[in-house]
Amino acid sequence: HVIVLNELNGNFTIHCKSKDDDVGSHVIPVGKSYDLSFRVNFTGTTLFFCSITSPEGSIDFDLYNAKRDMLRCPTQCNWTAAKAGLVGRTQTKPPALDMLIKWSK
Repeated sequence: HVIVLNELNGNFTIHCKSKDDDVGSHVIPVGKSYDLSFRVNFTGTTLFFCSITSPEGSIDFDLYNAKRDMLRCPTQCNWTAAKAGLVGRTQTKPPALDMLIKWSK
């Protein structure tokens, strides 16, 4: 399960897909989140890549990469769209900020 929370001052649009599935574009209002649930494939190569456009700029990134995320966030990966960029947090208690992808203008 992957969540991208909108903490920006405006809406953002996210478009995600994998090799086999295009889950489409979604407009996410301020304070709301984009949620995506799926099962990791048997070979552990599941990859969902996305693009986000917002008033801050744009970002292309791997929303979920099994090789990176199976240990980092085994059941739920949390991202936050913030002024500084897209912030990723581990699933540890408490969650630790471990990724920051800055906006491209």
